[in-house]
Amino acid sequence: YIPSQGPFAQQPLSLNSGVSGTPGAPGAPGSLANVDPNAPLMQRIEQTAMSMRNNPYDPAVNGYCYRGVKEILYASDPSIGRLAGGSAYQAVDELGSRGWTNIAGNYQGMNARDVEAAVKQQYPGAVMVYGQEPGHPHGHIAIATKKGYISDYVGGYKGSRITGIMIP
Repeated sequence: YIPSQGPFAQQPLSLNSGVSGTPGAPGAPGSLANVDPNAPLMQRIEQTAMSMRNNPYDPAVNGYCYRGVKEILYASDPSIGRLAGGSAYQAVDELGSRGWTNIAGNYQGMNARDVEAAVKQQYPGAVMVYGQEPGHPHGHIAIATKKGYISDYVGGYKGSRITGIMIP
């Protein structure tokens, strides 16, 4: 991502455009060859996240969770459009404006780690959004997969204040 050059310095990956421009052979990190374009959206999001994890194709995404999730969502379904904003916590409003539902209220009273464990099993492909916290003014965002959470291909920080569990 280079602000002076527009939204993306290189064309993001897209299931609709096939795997052209995607590094690696089918099944390699960054390859979308194993993503079923006819699968339900949440399944495509999970498959895309798993395919793109640990992918060094765009160093500007590494370490920037919201950029990583934007890439995953756009690659899963370009009709989602480009999410605006530069901070992860903004995704609740951005996805909500696109018709997504926030089901975080279903998990009220649970601690964040228990919610994460439940969501990755119940809603793979859901987008987890964490609010701003001291030391993390942008919040955090990640895609739930059955194997864990993927965002910026780096891992590490997970917030304790879940503000959104977004599903289409």
